[in-house]
Amino acid sequence: MNALTGGRATAEEQRRLGGEPDKCVVYEYYRDHFLESDAELEVVRVECVSGKRLCGECKAQLAELVEKYMTEHTRKKEKCMDLARKLLEEGSEIARSGGEIF
Repeated sequence: MNALTGGRATAEEQRRLGGEPDKCVVYEYYRDHFLESDAELEVVRVECVSGKRLCGECKAQLAELVEKYMTEHTRKKEKCMDLARKLLEEGSEIARSGGEIF
């Protein structure tokens, strides 16, 4: 929640002048990693520039997306660990016997 943003000094100023998404690390994360839809990204941009979206809300929304991503990533990783261990063991056995792995 301490990410650098393109927000203004106060919420009042943000509502009046709007934010600057092009200077915002949070917006970069949305654009580059967490929003696949250009339409969704445009909503974030318009709400920011218009002052409708405040930085705290934007950061909280991003934190939820990151948490979902990490939960799913961890689930997938755990699902693959047995296979990864098996492949590593097989590769080690082949190497010990003098065979080529690749």
